[in-house]
Amino acid sequence: MHDVNSCLAVQPDDYAQFYGFSRYARELNELTPELKAALPPTDTRFRPDQRLLEEGKVAEADKKKDEVEEKQRERRKEMTKTGEEHISRFFRKTVDEAGREVWLSNDTYWKLRQEPGFAYTDNLDLWS
Repeated sequence: MHDVNSCLAVQPDDYAQFYGFSRYARELNELTPELKAALPPTDTRFRPDQRLLEEGKVAEADKKKDEVEEKQRERRKEMTKTGEEHISRFFRKTVDEAGREVWLSNDTYWKLRQEPGFAYTDNLDLWS
């Protein structure tokens, strides 16, 4: 891992190949073996379309994005048919001081990530 300040200071020579992202921005999405084991399978860093785009496979990424989104629409249709409502696992909706609806952490993510871990929980299959 790099020092944040040194990563923000200078654009890498190949920045144009990576959508103008700094080295720091690129590393935010990096999946190390340790991190892969700790994340829920619903984490967006596992999105296959995102991975394809990062590999420069734009046409394949676009096709996969359409597939992922169609799967999401189908899941929503099924939930609507059965009257099921999505309940967020890690966030809760509330109203802020200005009267706006906002989503806040419900303080379960880090606890669940440690014990028992996401491998031992029911998880949606979002990406395949």
